Amino acid sequence: MAEPAAPVVRTSPPADEILIPAHELIELAGKIDAARGGAGYRARYVTKLCQRLRTADGVVSVDGILGLPAGETRLLNAPTGIGKSVIMEVVACWMAAHELVVTIVVPTNADVLKLARAVEQDLDALGVDASATALMSPSAVFEAVRKVVRTRPAWDPNGDWTMDRLGYGCALAAAAETEGSVDGWTPGEEPCTSLQPTGEETAPRRACPWRATCGKFRLARAAVDASVIVTSHANFHSGRLHLPVRDEHALTDRMTVEELVFRRSHLVVIDEIDAFQNNVVSQAARGLVLDRRGSTSTPLHELEAEYVRAAGRINREVESSVRDMVHHSKFLASLYTAALYFGTIGVEGTAGAATGRYWLVPRRWDGLLTAQLYGLTEHEPLTPEMVSGFRSLFPGEEPPQADEPAEFAAVREILATVTEVGSGATRLQDSRERLDELLTERIRDEQARAKAINRLLQRAILDRLRQHLRHFVFDAPHLAAAGVPAAREIAETFGPYSRWRALPNGPLGRLLFAFSHHVDPTGRLPIRLNAAAFGGDPHVYTTTLADITALCRAGTRRAVLGLSATAFFPHAPHHHVHLEPHWWVTDDDPQGVQILPAYVNEQIGDERALLRVSGTEGARRQEALRRLAELLWRTRLEQELRRLADEDPDRHLVLLATTSYDGARAAAEGLVRAGANPRRICLAVRPQDAPDIGDIGADRPDQAGWRELAADRLEEAPGLGVDVLIAPLARVQRGVNIIGAGDRSALGSIWLLVRPVPIIDEPTELVAHVNAHPLAPDANDDVLRDLEHRPADVLDARKQAAGHYFEQIVTSLPYFRTMPRGVQLSVTAEIMNGIVQLVGRARRGGTPATIYLADGAMLDPSGGPTFGTLVRRLRDHWEQTGQLLRMRELYGTTLAEFFRYADDEAKLLA
Repeated sequence: MAEPAAPVVRTSPPADEILIPAHELIELAGKIDAARGGAGYRARYVTKLCQRLRTADGVVSVDGILGLPAGETRLLNAPTGIGKSVIMEVVACWMAAHELVVTIVVPTNADVLKLARAVEQDLDALGVDASATALMSPSAVFEAVRKVVRTRPAWDPNGDWTMDRLGYGCALAAAAETEGSVDGWTPGEEPCTSLQPTGEETAPRRACPWRATCGKFRLARAAVDASVIVTSHANFHSGRLHLPVRDEHALTDRMTVEELVFRRSHLVVIDEIDAFQNNVVSQAARGLVLDRRGSTSTPLHELEAEYVRAAGRINREVESSVRDMVHHSKFLASLYTAALYFGTIGVEGTAGAATGRYWLVPRRWDGLLTAQLYGLTEHEPLTPEMVSGFRSLFPGEEPPQADEPAEFAAVREILATVTEVGSGATRLQDSRERLDELLTERIRDEQARAKAINRLLQRAILDRLRQHLRHFVFDAPHLAAAGVPAAREIAETFGPYSRWRALPNGPLGRLLFAFSHHVDPTGRLPIRLNAAAFGGDPHVYTTTLADITALCRAGTRRAVLGLSATAFFPHAPHHHVHLEPHWWVTDDDPQGVQILPAYVNEQIGDERALLRVSGTEGARRQEALRRLAELLWRTRLEQELRRLADEDPDRHLVLLATTSYDGARAAAEGLVRAGANPRRICLAVRPQDAPDIGDIGADRPDQAGWRELAADRLEEAPGLGVDVLIAPLARVQRGVNIIGAGDRSALGSIWLLVRPVPIIDEPTELVAHVNAHPLAPDANDDVLRDLEHRPADVLDARKQAAGHYFEQIVTSLPYFRTMPRGVQLSVTAEIMNGIVQLVGRARRGGTPATIYLADGAMLDPSGGPTFGTLVRRLRDHWEQTGQLLRMRELYGTTLAEFFRYADDEAKLLA
């Protein structure tokens, strides 16, 4: 029997501009309401949105037209709860009814299924002969089904619709010869393109003959013909179809979701476009295992074996270069993991003890180490000469200086010896002891000196590795051509991306290198060292989707509409989309939000001081959170719950926001320690660690009796009968609607327990800050807007601005108060952006929002700039760059409340 023909992807004809009359959307929404029954909310929301929607020319009104020209990404900025999700649903139906194709990109797979179901039902009710489909990675569909069956959402309470569209079986289990093989089937991870006969390890791999009809790829086949495609942020920018399809040119099984979308869609609508950009930032990396202790199956080992077999086919100069690189890189990587295993190098970096994964940027500590070795105080400035002198300590970098400190020559010799093949492994412990003796006078504090030595050794080993890997990229093409395929894997990680991007290297003109070491807290998994290369230009990619990306993917420009409540937020490196909003709705609710300080003092000796969480680490941080929660309960929270019960019983839920799951647990422990009834507390936990809904910890001795709820199910908290919800900020500030009675927010007040300042040396943070900086008005805005310059000049100007900013960050001291001013403003903008999103969670249904700031780090001027001080500085910056007026137009009363808080604080501290 012949195999079914591959689906054909046809490129939709170009459309210069899509013109959607507002009155047609309102009429269509009314028809859907009438056909579907229910409360008729769609027409109400669409009418309200059109009546309030503004442009630079005035109000759109119900008689206006939404124009979406090809080649432009247009932003619609409107407060949460205004009806953006409804407008997406109705626009999708309007497009299908006019025989146009639309793709809607939403944050998560749960959002994908919910919207696809709604549009499918709408089209059926309207009698429109068009189809809608969800589109997600085949490996993710079973997990999506599990979640629907487990949570029983209102849009598919029995899970029947989801099972019909996502469920499938695999014949591989039936062909298995042992029970273990059957039980070992993991849905979503079937070897669809790498099947081998049992016991024939050398046999060629084959693709499954049923791939063209298998239910696993049902959604991809449906997307080839559907009028409405709904997919997720991650799948849109990183996904593939995993299915052979035929386009106008050839048969391919590597078509990306991005290409399919731009070939087929006349319009692409991206919900939460600022979160989409942040998702691209977080994915802007490729990784490679450099060493796994006790294993020889790593890319470097494979490269060496393949290199030896291909030796006669390799150019002599390349062979010499690669031989040294491979040998030395293997040595350095294994030296590092051995040092971690034996404790010669301490476990240090960013991330958490829960995962055992620690990120390291080798040069991140250059500023602090320079200050320590030159004996500077926190308030004395670093000079370029000092930084150059410090970098002379490492092989192959700066030359030594004549007036360098006396210890530098010996330190330079030690660090060179550590990285030499044949001597480093045996001398590493001796080197620690010698460095300790040399630096005793320079760094008198024993703990600080131990950390400095740790960082010097990490810097010496890992930066040498980084240099080898970067140089190797230039030899990789020759090696791949000579029959060394492992070279391609390494080159694709540390060279230009294998996945096409308009600007693969971003404004720096190169990839940003980082390392992560994995030390399993349980000790069951081997220690390993990974390298990652962070690249791409997420910010420019987001703004040029409709133009460059669509043109290259589909041969024609497309229209893109981005929706969000916070897409325009200058100086927020993750969430500011560098486009002017084309449409917006002003946040003008006079009772919308109130921001208040929650001062929590504790006695320290003879003095009382504000309790600070941010700025502490490890066990001290956890105890500070317990103490803060304990004192809050005794002084504020219990009274707050009584007030809410009296004033609005349907909004009795208080949210305590932390910056991590561990911090949330510490806060719960503090509440219980203060005497709070554990049954009144709901703790958000990682989805994979969650018990069944509403489990009470009294049945489990490792808990204190509170309820635990998976963080992806927080919408269910109001039904659990609890008064306090504790969750990480990142989980609750976007996309979570905690709704109580009357379709109103159940949140009575929100308390920020920790100043949400990110760790700037996390690679994704560096990518966000460095890539966004050249696009900001205070970087080189004049150059970017000067059309007389050649594009090469603009790129060069961006490269200079990004490079200078990167140096500023990595040579600064690692305290928030000593970070470059631009970083401080950026962190402030991100905090404000997150609070605006939080406000949206509390204002659902027209309810007011109250935000309390409880971390002393945000309130105490003795430890650095307060939150109010930072807000005033950011306001001044917006005014200087001409952005303040637009910010007031967009965020109205919410922004005014930030400024009211900041000015009141200034009066209080004066």
